[in-house]
Amino acid sequence: MKIKNICFFNFQQLFNGLLHMKIMRTFIDGVLRFGIPPKFFLGILKPEKKEKNAEQRIMSKLTSVFAEEHLKEMYGQKEDAQDEDFFPYVSTSLTSPSFLM
Repeated sequence: MKIKNICFFNFQQLFNGLLHMKIMRTFIDGVLRFGIPPKFFLGILKPEKKEKNAEQRIMSKLTSVFAEEHLKEMYGQKEDAQDEDFFPYVSTSLTSPSFLM
């Protein structure tokens, strides 16, 4: 029972630290990309149903909401291998690290 409590406490601390690192990374990426003072909104989005294109729908909706009107054509996923995907927001997936799997 004592081992179970120790593992439970340590997992909570590890998860809390990983979540804070992801949030800090997202904030710093936003400052580096968009400058100071950053416009900062933090949200966790999860589609209700498991659909194939739910992530693309969410990303396109976020692009339409946050994009500046004169820059809308440069945002989105790029088909060319040389170009990098560029969106008017910073997004980080909350996935488990590979060492926990």
